[in-house]
Amino acid sequence: MRFDIAGLIAIVGVALAAQPLNAADDDTNTKNSSESVGTDGNVLKPSSAWNADFGDEKCRLALAFGEGNDRHLLYFEQFHPSHRVGFTVAGPKLKGFKEKRPVFINFGTKQKPRKTNPYVGSLDGVGKAVIYSSLRPTLRKKRTQNTRNRSRPQLDLEAAKGIGSITLNQGHRTVTFATGDLHNPMQVLDHCAKNLLKVWGLDPDQQMAKSRSAKLVDNDAVKERIRGFYPKSALRKREQGVIRFRVMLDETGAVTDCRLKNATELKTLQSRACQVLSNATFEPALDADGSPMASYYANSISYRIN
Repeated sequence: MRFDIAGLIAIVGVALAAQPLNAADDDTNTKNSSESVGTDGNVLKPSSAWNADFGDEKCRLALAFGEGNDRHLLYFEQFHPSHRVGFTVAGPKLKGFKEKRPVFINFGTKQKPRKTNPYVGSLDGVGKAVIYSSLRPTLRKKRTQNTRNRSRPQLDLEAAKGIGSITLNQGHRTVTFATGDLHNPMQVLDHCAKNLLKVWGLDPDQQMAKSRSAKLVDNDAVKERIRGFYPKSALRKREQGVIRFRVMLDETGAVTDCRLKNATELKTLQSRACQVLSNATFEPALDADGSPMASYYANSISYRIN
């Protein structure tokens, strides 16, 4: 990636050492605060520092837990600046987690557990995986009219302070990943995501100050057209997954480029998202003064077999 790597390496090397625990797809609602997230004592401690993997299309931070046959992996990903992240945990302690059953997730000890519907699959070389294509690491803040009118897609770094663990619960199965404070890792991830804009030929400051993001007209209908094509070979193998897309737009909202990237491991599932999106209608992004500007539209498509 073409940006100031020296400063970023300093942040990664100095600030991202894992710390001990001190104390649907996305999130849908919270569990009653009087309920416990689990008591089976599966608390995993880091066996590595955070590892940064930054490319031209995505940013990833990974943390390992345990060794040998007890090795687990946790990682956050961003594919563009956003208040949400891709989040995956994998390893033998997750073996009992089932697909199509809710998972309660808790970031830290002060938040209420959130009921979520992630993918449950596997990660090569690690084992059973719980996969979120898009998840808020922090709870949504109460929106005001002013915040509704501004579009600043970035992680809530202040809210990440003090979050030192992530707990997943399904039925009687509970696993806690003692990540250490997430403020610095989220800061590095946010910095990387903003610098992706430079790689795409956009001005990060202008994009972060925009008054409106680009909008896909008829969003639901377009997504249904994309999902409507499900390759027979993928259906036979019951292959499911998430595919991310990014569309580059000019100041009129016309598509100038489209890129796809698999968010989960896929072998036969090929999406026609770019073919559909290239003919879709977009409203252009607006700069801080309300004038149309070149920008991007990014989202994901979930392929699931009922």
